[in-house]
Amino acid sequence: MYDYKRKKIRIEFGPNLVKLEPDEQFTVCYLSGGKPKRPGVIKTLHVSLGPDFFTDIFHVETSDHARLELQLSYNWYFKVDQKEDNEKIRIFNVKDFVGDACSAFASKVRGEVACISFEQFHKNSAFIIRKAIFGLKEDSQSTKPKINDDLVFANNDLIVTNVDI
Repeated sequence: MYDYKRKKIRIEFGPNLVKLEPDEQFTVCYLSGGKPKRPGVIKTLHVSLGPDFFTDIFHVETSDHARLELQLSYNWYFKVDQKEDNEKIRIFNVKDFVGDACSAFASKVRGEVACISFEQFHKNSAFIIRKAIFGLKEDSQSTKPKINDDLVFANNDLIVTNVDI
């Protein structure tokens, strides 16, 4: 809720019964929706903290010019301390967190797939996509690199924990 006279934002977690002050109004959130993602499809007064998922479809092209359509689903949640005002407001630092995350993931996957042949992608598609999204962590005990467990968007504390292909 936004108080336009005092120019202050008020965030409520709930389900709660919320009473608007005389100069307050609800803030409508416009999120991307559909497959492939289009901005402004979802209009809502609340944002779920998760855990939840969203799905996107996008096209990639391999180094030998094979064009593929991928459908990926991402599990996510917001890490937020509900007692800290500075933490609560961070959720809304990115107006359309769904569209922002989906375009970032699609870009990472396209960049990774563009460097390899169709045959390599076909054999190792799950590893390649997870590596593109989550990155690799260095493990001193193993010679084989491992994929990170999650990806954190620092600007709004969105944490992506899994991708289904």
